[in-house]
Amino acid sequence: MSKILIIEDEVAIADLEKDYLELSGFEVAMEHAGDTGLARALAEDFDLIVLDLMLPGIDGFEVCRQIREKKRAMTEAEIVEKSEKLGLLFAASPLYQNANTIYGYLPYNQEVRTIPMMEQALKDGKRVAIPKCYGAEMKFIFIDDLTKVEKGYANIPEPIADEPVADDTTALVLMPGLAFDPQGHRCGYGGGFYDKFLAAEPEHPTLALCYEFQMLPHLETEEHDIPVDYVLWA
Repeated sequence: MSKILIIEDEVAIADLEKDYLELSGFEVAMEHAGDTGLARALAEDFDLIVLDLMLPGIDGFEVCRQIREKKRAMTEAEIVEKSEKLGLLFAASPLYQNANTIYGYLPYNQEVRTIPMMEQALKDGKRVAIPKCYGAEMKFIFIDDLTKVEKGYANIPEPIADEPVADDTTALVLMPGLAFDPQGHRCGYGGGFYDKFLAAEPEHPTLALCYEFQMLPHLETEEHDIPVDYVLWA
């Protein structure tokens, strides 16, 4: 199935385009601002991008230019290299060193390659848990074999097992996202799973790992958005 991204600030127009394309058998994602649209276009692989030119934040011409420039620039070798650098920064961070438990995640599309980091955490004697979605709810499942996973919500890798459910309210939570800013604001994938999880368990320290192009000067936030404590990028 072909995957299409619509970047359009007029919600009614975007919804109409989405409905039409889905009826034609396409998988469709939407963003309503230039900066978040750019971040999503760079973080995921799309067969087609439907791009409005008059967008808030970054206009469509600039979004198009940056997609062409940065998509060409990020080879698999560069993704691995940047992920290795982030792995070193992560392991050296006080948040990691002081944590007994890591609530991590497995990479989706071009996200930072977190599997070596989770493997190192297990070698360091830490407990590792990976998220699994049940409808609108997300739970973290303890895991000691990172090969025992399957595609789950939105084709994101999840543990095959449903237990043991992680129960460490002081665990360090790694936060995935499309874009971040220096204040720790985050643009996620639209499901709201992490915001709901952290609203219920606010004691967790949080940390995000991202590429340099995912760091934006400023992100617009909503009332329910919970900022990340620290962001590391390379």
